[in-house]
Amino acid sequence: MQKRDNSAYVNDHGDKVFRMMSAYYTRYYRDSLGLSDWLERVALRMDEERTFGGPVIDLCERSTGMDFRGKQALVVGAGTGAELFALAERGASVHAIEPSGEALEILKMKSAELGLDGADIQEGAAEDMPFADGSFDLVVCYMVLEHVNDIRRSIDEMIRVARPGGVVFLSIPDYLYFYEGHYKLFCYPPALPLGKRLLRAYLKRLGRPLDFMDGLNFITSYGVLSILRERKVGLLPPAQIQREAARPSGSLLKRSVLSIFGIYSRLLEVSPQENIFIVKG
Repeated sequence: MQKRDNSAYVNDHGDKVFRMMSAYYTRYYRDSLGLSDWLERVALRMDEERTFGGPVIDLCERSTGMDFRGKQALVVGAGTGAELFALAERGASVHAIEPSGEALEILKMKSAELGLDGADIQEGAAEDMPFADGSFDLVVCYMVLEHVNDIRRSIDEMIRVARPGGVVFLSIPDYLYFYEGHYKLFCYPPALPLGKRLLRAYLKRLGRPLDFMDGLNFITSYGVLSILRERKVGLLPPAQIQREAARPSGSLLKRSVLSIFGIYSRLLEVSPQENIFIVKG
């Protein structure tokens, strides 16, 4: 895959894929989440292998020291392919599982346009994956666990399909923090008592859509780590990919509030996004 700028996307992927991507992410950012900057976010998705997937896979590379060339890599909840095609650029043999039929169609069209006809792209859920035990050197699950039906079973499946010594990368929002990353809102921690009810009331007051929130699992890193302690796995040292919500900047009031959030974050060892690298024993 060759590097390209955003304006080359239509030529690379074709008008149909461009239109499908635009419609898909317009519904997500504008209609499902009600974000005011939805146009800018849709535009960034037009080069998602670099704007979204590249930093994620760079983090995997730095944290694991793995050379992806020739490695078998699975992306769980692959969406429209940000991480998948970033891995392919680094020489990995890529596999994907995704429950959305529309996203799957985009994935397959992009794969064909980019000359990745050998990519293994399958429809399915994280809880029941159609892959043999010990199939993959790397399993990537980026901001997906908050959407699955069964967190524990999904984690078990990802560990099952990883090879001994292979890595499972989980990136999750930590809902013990004062932030909801899909809606891009500071809020009372949704995982605390009354958190979901208060978030719903807050979104309603702001005139934001509510249906998307009802499908979220308000997971925490403590909960995920407690599941992992029951499994025979090791953990690599964590490396945060972003902590924008914790950086004190802007007005004095905002800096003061964010400083309080920072103290809370350090005391409870939580952040808006937690990255967990599991090594299968």
